[in-house]
Amino acid sequence: MPRPESITMAQWWGNKLRDTSWLKAENVYYKSLCHQQRLQAGLTEQHIHAFEVHLADVIDKILEGQESPYLLAAVGRQPDRYFDPLVSEVARKAGFYADNFMFPSGAYTRVWRDEIFAGSEHENWHTLPLIRAWS
Repeated sequence: MPRPESITMAQWWGNKLRDTSWLKAENVYYKSLCHQQRLQAGLTEQHIHAFEVHLADVIDKILEGQESPYLLAAVGRQPDRYFDPLVSEVARKAGFYADNFMFPSGAYTRVWRDEIFAGSEHENWHTLPLIRAWS
């Protein structure tokens, strides 16, 4: 069973696939590409749940391999402004294609010192409450 930090981050990403209310803040071009990508992916709840499970496992492996007393894992937009290939690879394992247009622009999550932060270009950084088990 993945640790709570991994589950929390994975469910944040999964919830961005479930609920697209974040699209209101995006421009028309971004919205159009998002809708197009979602239709092509044929996204189902089973895909999203599989995505969350795979992503939690990957994040957990990142956290396990650290010797630091402070947990650190980041998922999302890379410093060079490219979308994190980790998210696309996890989506592929879950049975669908995903790129940056299926998530808020600049979406990013990280664990630092036992706190989980999430945000995007249009969503202020905030801490996420730990989720202890799958909902």
